Amino acid sequence: FLHCPTRNLSLQPNGNGLALGRNNDDNARWKRYRGGTSGEIWLDQKGERNFVKLNLPHGNPNGPMWINERIYFVSDHDGIGNIYSCTLTGEGLRPETKHREFYARHASTDGKTIVYQMGGDICGLEVATGRDRRIAIQWRSPRVQTQRRFSTATRHLEIYHLHPKGH
Repeated sequence: FLHCPTRNLSLQPNGNGLALGRNNDDNARWKRYRGGTSGEIWLDQKGERNFVKLNLPHGNPNGPMWINERIYFVSDHDGIGNIYSCTLTGEGLRPETKHREFYARHASTDGKTIVYQMGGDICGLEVATGRDRRIAIQWRSPRVQTQRRFSTATRHLEIYHLHPKGH
């Protein structure tokens, strides 16, 4: 999976074929955008440079991930960014996640699991079973940055005002 933020392109090779996402920007930044630069997904099934645009619901699909015989992507055509999938012809659209509070963002895959951000959580969607779950992350730290420390005020002083009484 390759994402090129300067061109808003994402590419997902699969064997000889290639899925290409045009105008692929983060949906959470362009919530429910429907204008002329909304996302599109194009598919070259045989690697012959013959791309066909998938006919998806009017929305902002982005980040195509080609897994087996389906294209997975994030779209907010239902109001909130969720992961959807469709066949290689753009038919058989189905929601894979059903979040209602936070957008699914920055989805990526290893071909078996789609990992994405949702709010402050990292989630995983197992493609074979359709099981969607939050991934528990344990963060171990000596907490050095939270310990009390003393510093001189002059090091951080940027501006000052005298008291009206002059002291």
